Amino acid sequence: MSLPKTGVANIPSLNSGNGETVARSELSVVVPIYNVRPEYLHACVTSVARQQGSVAGELILVDDGSRRACHATAKSLARRLSGLGFASRLVTLKSHQGMAAARNAGVEVARSRYVLFLDADDLLAPHAFESLRPHLQCASASLLFADHVHVDADAKTALAVRRKSDYAALIHAWRGTAFDPFFHATFLIHPQVVRKDAFESLGGLCPDYGYGDEVVMHLRLAQRPALGEIAHVPEILYWYRKNPESVVHNPVLYRRLIANIEGILLSEMRRLLPDIGSCRRIGRATATHAAHYQYRQYDGLPLTVPWFDPRALSLSTDAR
Repeated sequence: MSLPKTGVANIPSLNSGNGETVARSELSVVVPIYNVRPEYLHACVTSVARQQGSVAGELILVDDGSRRACHATAKSLARRLSGLGFASRLVTLKSHQGMAAARNAGVEVARSRYVLFLDADDLLAPHAFESLRPHLQCASASLLFADHVHVDADAKTALAVRRKSDYAALIHAWRGTAFDPFFHATFLIHPQVVRKDAFESLGGLCPDYGYGDEVVMHLRLAQRPALGEIAHVPEILYWYRKNPESVVHNPVLYRRLIANIEGILLSEMRRLLPDIGSCRRIGRATATHAAHYQYRQYDGLPLTVPWFDPRALSLSTDAR
């Protein structure tokens, strides 16, 4: 199916702007950069700069030790945005340190209460800021997430939509328990918006994992309800590009990603249930297409999740 006319293929060029200076920022967008294609980065930055509505945004590009050409592209884009009156800055890391370190560096300089993580090859829907506005103003949520759409490499055709309302209902019912959906599925990855003080209270993201580090953040925020609610915006706010050069298209790196997530989930689950012996990915849910994981105790018996059928790979929000 084709994208609507208000979609990523039709975001206006950076060549026009009103020249007004943003006095304050309500949402900081952190974009880690590492040798991404220039056309992808340009589209990503443009999707932020041309947001609809009146939410004041800030764009923070973090160059994670890219080659000179990529760094030059990032530097040029940041300069052009500043010339158009859009708050933007470029943070440069001296060497390649990975996604977690780059995101941490971006959050450190962010001036907004909330931070949205955006990958350099992806895009925001034109109305993303405006749809997030009620939560940004209320500031009661520690973590926000929304629905997203997978688009082709050219970002011209929608391939699949990922709806997350069922997981939002399950979080409401099971948060803080061993049956919290954050323990059993990686459904939230795009987009994720975190309140800066909540993020800092966790000590940021751990760069030791290399891949999958945000899963720890999700779990620990879910286990600390005093930091705030976890809220879902039931709209498509994020465009996930099918980048042939991404981790998920590299068999070696993808296996490492899955192994990291399995290890993270197992370690965090053992904080609640010490008798859990293993965790493995079992497939994608039929309705949501989110990856799901199954735990087994040391005696080999599986942990039964009230809301999930591992054979049918189906979930139910009426289990409690």
